[in-house]
Amino acid sequence: MVDQRMTVGKNLQRQRETQKISIESVSNDTRIKSAFLQALEEDDFAQLPAETYALGFIRCYSKYIGLNPEETLELYRHQVEPSKIQDREQVVKPSPLKSIKNHFLDFLATMVGGTAAYSVNKSILRPKD
Repeated sequence: MVDQRMTVGKNLQRQRETQKISIESVSNDTRIKSAFLQALEEDDFAQLPAETYALGFIRCYSKYIGLNPEETLELYRHQVEPSKIQDREQVVKPSPLKSIKNHFLDFLATMVGGTAAYSVNKSILRPKD
């Protein structure tokens, strides 16, 4: 049973320690690096390769120590979601002026290149009289 008042990491660590299982044993049996298991227990999800891995590691680790994986994943989602919302809000959007400038430069390059290609094409492929 996952304790909703505790973090994912604390739940995992408490359950593992209750069963007197070492991190090394969990690592050997689940084939998850001990550094990743330690990061999970410390709720340091930034140390994991990607969120997909975090979800898989949590599911596997939970099953191994006898916790309900779905409850643990739900707790993880509730724990991580607020920080994701903040990250999305902090994304810097390019200024409209830069967008216009970039589009104009693309247009200009297309016109210059297209004109040059047309001129070369006409002079080379002009029918001879």
